[in-house]
Amino acid sequence: MRNRFSKGLGLALIVAWAASCSDSPTTGPSGLPVSLNEDGQECVTVDFEQFTHADAIASITLFSDVTINFSAQRETSSGPVSANATAYDTDYDAGDGGCTNLLNDTHEDTQIPGSDGLQAGLAGFCAECDGMVMMVPAGNFCSGGDNTAGGTITMTGFSSDYEWEIEAFNAVDPDDAAQNMSLYVGAGNTLVGSTDCANNSACGNGEVVTIATTPHTFADQAMFELLGSGGVDDIQICREIEECVGTIGDFVWNDMNQDGIQDAGEPGLVGWTVNLWDCQGSMVATTVTDANGLYLFSNVPCGCYEVGVDPQAGWTPSPTEQGGDPALDSNPNPDQVDVTDGLDDRTFDWGFYMPDTGLEGCTPGYWKQEQHFDSWVPTGLAPSALFTDPGFTSPGDDALVWQKGSGYPVSTQLDALKANQGDLAALTRHAMAALLNALHPDVDYHFSAAQVIQLYNDALAGSIDVEDTKDDFDFYNNGGYTEDHCPLN
Repeated sequence: MRNRFSKGLGLALIVAWAASCSDSPTTGPSGLPVSLNEDGQECVTVDFEQFTHADAIASITLFSDVTINFSAQRETSSGPVSANATAYDTDYDAGDGGCTNLLNDTHEDTQIPGSDGLQAGLAGFCAECDGMVMMVPAGNFCSGGDNTAGGTITMTGFSSDYEWEIEAFNAVDPDDAAQNMSLYVGAGNTLVGSTDCANNSACGNGEVVTIATTPHTFADQAMFELLGSGGVDDIQICREIEECVGTIGDFVWNDMNQDGIQDAGEPGLVGWTVNLWDCQGSMVATTVTDANGLYLFSNVPCGCYEVGVDPQAGWTPSPTEQGGDPALDSNPNPDQVDVTDGLDDRTFDWGFYMPDTGLEGCTPGYWKQEQHFDSWVPTGLAPSALFTDPGFTSPGDDALVWQKGSGYPVSTQLDALKANQGDLAALTRHAMAALLNALHPDVDYHFSAAQVIQLYNDALAGSIDVEDTKDDFDFYNNGGYTEDHCPLN
């Protein structure tokens, strides 16, 4: 439902036989108050208060970036005649400079004080009162008569960059006769609002009627048609706001070689919290990295922000801005970004690594040998215990122990170390060795037991890459491929 509202009658666009006190066109200054309606449109109400008495209106600036031009024609017996739209402020204050209340005065058309002729009333009004907005004929100001034929007032310059709507206007009809006033929009002159005097008892006799238009959008122009004397005030003009937003992303990774550059095979870090603040330090949004270490802030309103990641215990930040490629380096944490319309910047990445302590480990080949079963004892694990007992997910038929032409699925922890057939065999083999290393008190291993189990299960679930996870376990089971990496006998 559109937001409809009107203001009290102030200035009017009046069709009358009267000449202007000034004939120099004036451009209205910008600065009309802007509000948002229920539909998120930005709206201004054109009430002409920025003009002074007898200004010939040339244009009005809306929203600081759109200028609307005014033109007018009055109907005569010989056809339409061009005229100025001219400002007069009828404040309808009976005590102000001799002006009487427009709605209580009995004079036809302009309702300005006077006798049978308009001369005395118009001259007095021009001298004593601020002006209203009139469509002025070419004749002398004080020599005209009633223009009951009406005319048109046209506004042009509604940029096609926006969808426009005139939601409401006030129709002022000071004539005794009930003559319709209508609003047409667009190049096709689509009717969107009318006083409908045939069914509206408020028409005529100085009445003011607020007309709520039918829903519409238009560009280019809007035209008020007055079938008799009358005017228009408080034109509520709205336009659709073009939303200014951008996107920020996108990666937090395990910088295994600690060089601050995203290398092939270095996996993303799952479940890390990334925050977005405005540049005044207020939290705007927060998210966590997905199964691939990716994150994204989308539809971020334009402005100044800082984006950063919460470090986790045991991880060291990588060196920043290495290698000269913003898409592959590690950013300062936090880092600032200016979001402009349509921005899609996915170069806000952070690398972290485990310190070089923890480069001890023993391979699956060590742990599966019977002479090393005594090394299992301090871990609380056992070759005959079920592989799933510590919390591992069963790999099913994707990890088999294949011997002498036949195979069977992994069941025990020793089976896991012997797995040699299937898509998950290598991962399962290295994960079992990694857990033994993590639990042994004499092995300074890179991962904790909980991390080993989580990484393995995430890989089985498809949350992280199987091959990358296997390579990580292999790397650290070999102590970073250093000599004498297994401290056990």
